[in-house]
Amino acid sequence: MKLEISDFQLEGAGMDEQKLKLELAVFLFEKNIFTLGKAAEFCALHKLQMQQELAKRAIPLHYTMEMYEQDLEVIKKGL
Repeated sequence: MKLEISDFQLEGAGMDEQKLKLELAVFLFEKNIFTLGKAAEFCALHKLQMQQELAKRAIPLHYTMEMYEQDLEVIKKGL
């Protein structure tokens, strides 16, 4: 799919292409449509950079109890 937004429209919104991609990625992540990895990939950021951007906006990561338990098992194995 290709979506065309003119430079005039972007400028009118005070955005550039990268900023628009970031805003879309954050929105789709917040709506639980994108994972952290997909959101980062969409706007060409490293996962850590995406996490920092979400933190700036006070948007929590989607961290489930299952993920917590998996992380706990990894930590236990490392000890």
